[in-house]
Amino acid sequence: MFQVDIAVLATNPTNYGFTKITGNSDILNADLVSHDDGGGKWHHIGMVYPDEKKQAKIVQAADSDIGVTSNAVYKPNEWGYRIRLTDNMIKTPVLLSHH
Repeated sequence: MFQVDIAVLATNPTNYGFTKITGNSDILNADLVSHDDGGGKWHHIGMVYPDEKKQAKIVQAADSDIGVTSNAVYKPNEWGYRIRLTDNMIKTPVLLSHH
């Protein structure tokens, strides 16, 4: 899945086990976000997570000299779309015995 171009994932999320989320109220940990620079030129992907105050933040790769950052507040109007893995793509945990 992570070898898929962002533009392909953004325009065809269901082909990869994701569903597009509309609206701004149903925000879950690990939703993926990206935005279009115009004309279908999608770039820059991030993942939503709740901080210790339950505020939605974005973990994202910033400029290569900065690396990964996780302090940006999630502002839906700054991102073009939000997608989420569908339930059937998440495996039920297998409990391991430790004899």
